[in-house]
Amino acid sequence: MINYLIEVTLCLAVFYGLYTFLLKRETFFQLNRYYLLGTLLGGLLIPLLEIAPSNSFAQQFQQVILLPEATITSQFASPTVEPTIGATVDQTTSFGWSDFILVIYVLALFGMTLRLLAGLYQIYQLKRQGTEIPKHNYTRIETTKSHAPFSFFHYLFMNEDTSLSNTERNQIISHELAHIKGRHSMDVILVELLSVFLWFHPLIFLYKRSIKENHEYLADQAVIQFANKQQYSRLLVEQAIPGLRLANNFNHSLLKKRIKMMSLIKSNNVNLLKYLVCIPMLGMVLFLFSCKKDLQAQLQQTEVQQTDNVKTGVLADPEAKAILDNLSEASKAGDTDEASNKWVQFQQHLAKNAKKNENGYYTNVEENPIFPGCEAKSMNYVDKSKCASKLQLEFIYQNISYPEEAKESGIEGMVLISFVVDKQGNTFGHKISKGIGGGCDKEALRVAKQMPNWIPGKHKGEAVDVEITMPIRFKLNS
Repeated sequence: MINYLIEVTLCLAVFYGLYTFLLKRETFFQLNRYYLLGTLLGGLLIPLLEIAPSNSFAQQFQQVILLPEATITSQFASPTVEPTIGATVDQTTSFGWSDFILVIYVLALFGMTLRLLAGLYQIYQLKRQGTEIPKHNYTRIETTKSHAPFSFFHYLFMNEDTSLSNTERNQIISHELAHIKGRHSMDVILVELLSVFLWFHPLIFLYKRSIKENHEYLADQAVIQFANKQQYSRLLVEQAIPGLRLANNFNHSLLKKRIKMMSLIKSNNVNLLKYLVCIPMLGMVLFLFSCKKDLQAQLQQTEVQQTDNVKTGVLADPEAKAILDNLSEASKAGDTDEASNKWVQFQQHLAKNAKKNENGYYTNVEENPIFPGCEAKSMNYVDKSKCASKLQLEFIYQNISYPEEAKESGIEGMVLISFVVDKQGNTFGHKISKGIGGGCDKEALRVAKQMPNWIPGKHKGEAVDVEITMPIRFKLNS
């Protein structure tokens, strides 16, 4: 959830910044309305999208030695206890910071909901107490209470003010009809609902203010097409009475901005090119926040693609076909050990033609580097790999802990650490290939650097430098 809010904040900040510095002063008010609504919704939805990486992205990780995944839960036992693999402790019922934040959020949500309902009830009361006058495409509500003229959906609320001239009254009605025809109340309700659930987010309120401002610019633009600007500006000042929060008020708090906007010269059509900037900006945001398919899932997909390539003859040869046939038979028979052996054998077969990456390290070899501790035992390479994987996981579980910062912030996910095992078994070049923040990257990297020297990988019978990737998943207990 924290990651989602961070990504939403970044998306909205980019979009709103573009509006503030590039589009806000243009007189293309209808385009600005669509931009504000579109980017507000887009900023909330884009982080939820998950676009599969392109083939070139998949190929980048196609030759990666992925170690067994270690899963660290938020209630994982203390490292000093030396827990067994996957061990957890009972959840406690203590009231922590996350519970406190949740209570504050719910209380504020309740208060904002009451505020919204109170605003709707206030409009309902005016409608119930007023006199309805049906018109061609709207309904006028004449009231006896003192309030600024306003519209809400197809209702136009006006008090029985006899001091207005027919010209001024017509200008007021034209202004509110522009709100009604433009369905501006739908925009208002949308941003009000978003501000209820995201009451803590300042960018939501900046969007709400800008959307309401733009509504007034649109309505003013509709009036000054036939009215005198100076007379209409004086009317705006004379009608400066506080209005209802949920309504499209004829009077608005930002009169100075409205009057200034009316005096601006209409924007040149060339300035429409500014809106084209939105296209590459949208592409950039989509790329940054949507191309986040789990790397391990991508690797699994790549393994399937490799297998399919062999079956279809792209990499086919008699030895590979025989290995895959045996793998298929073992899988159907439920013999997981045999299937695992055959998969390793198949990977070794593919590794015969392995090449070095751009850094000069192998990423696919006949015998992968393995964690120390099983090399002295009388085992074949496959069994040694299984034994070493178990010891590697035990080492991680005995030395790692779930960062408190990540627990309190609700951060979970997979961290990928890449490092090189050289010909002598030394490890170096530790780096985060994929991180999640909250101290998890730092903790995973710390444990990876503490590991002892490995048994070096071999290719064509010789020890070689091999780059491998170690996944550690941090998972919050439900």
